[in-house]
Amino acid sequence: DRFYKGSERGALIGEIDRLAPKQGTPLADALKRAGAVASDSADSTLVVVSDGGDSCGGDPCAVARSIRAAKPNVTINVIDLSQTPQDKAALQCIASAGSGRVLSPGDPIDMNRKMREAAGAANCPP
Repeated sequence: DRFYKGSERGALIGEIDRLAPKQGTPLADALKRAGAVASDSADSTLVVVSDGGDSCGGDPCAVARSIRAAKPNVTINVIDLSQTPQDKAALQCIASAGSGRVLSPGDPIDMNRKMREAAGAANCPP
């Protein structure tokens, strides 16, 4: 739960390499954590990549609404990899509540384009 400077890229990659995926999709919890570190003032975009809704009992749509209420400068875009109408509806709700968009890639090359589109322009210092 800390920010990394560009010069700390190695440390960040080390943190990522130590991640161990587990069963389930705690989407609501992940959104809470991302929302907590998003800027209170600078325009920010959270990008959610998911194949469905929360499978751990959370309400990611409500979390997205609370993030936007507390930080109206934050937009939540969703990369939808889901298969079922129920999962698609859950992901659409997150994007709508986060004043964002849903992007659905058609293939691996399109995934790269959709990720860049979802992230938007980087907030680079002047």
